[in-house]
Amino acid sequence: MEIKAGNLFHLEWMQHQSWLTHLETQLTQLQTQLTQLQTQLTQLQSPSSKPSSPSSKP
Repeated sequence: MEIKAGNLFHLEWMQHQSWLTHLETQLTQLQTQLTQLQTQLTQLQSPSSKPSSPSSKP
């Protein structure tokens, strides 16, 4: 009886593990997208990124 319970627990744990791995993958992708968005926002905010700015001319 103990062996069956152990196997069930193991199967349950494996299912949770795969679900957690999937969640972790989604979180990583979301983090990457947020970083890219942050970079784009920084480029928009900084005036030096504009090539038409008069300060870039000598």
